[in-house]
Amino acid sequence: MVGLSQCYNRCVLRCNLSSRSFCAFYLQDNRVFAVDAVDRPGNFMQVRRGLDQSFSIRAEGLEDESIFLKELLAEPAAITGKS
Repeated sequence: MVGLSQCYNRCVLRCNLSSRSFCAFYLQDNRVFAVDAVDRPGNFMQVRRGLDQSFSIRAEGLEDESIFLKELLAEPAAITGKS
């Protein structure tokens, strides 16, 4: 867990039911500010670094397991903090 999951207006789950692993992303106006991760150390570390930059990210992309999280974090919106 990283960040404080209080005062969010959306929670997005990225999960794999067969492996029982997930990340819960807590967003306020498309800005991820907290993450709870279970059996997803790689995703956790990627997002942890991004939280220091207060990045914005498409919530739709977070749900889609076919899109690598690293790709979502490399998008211009993620880097600039603009959505």
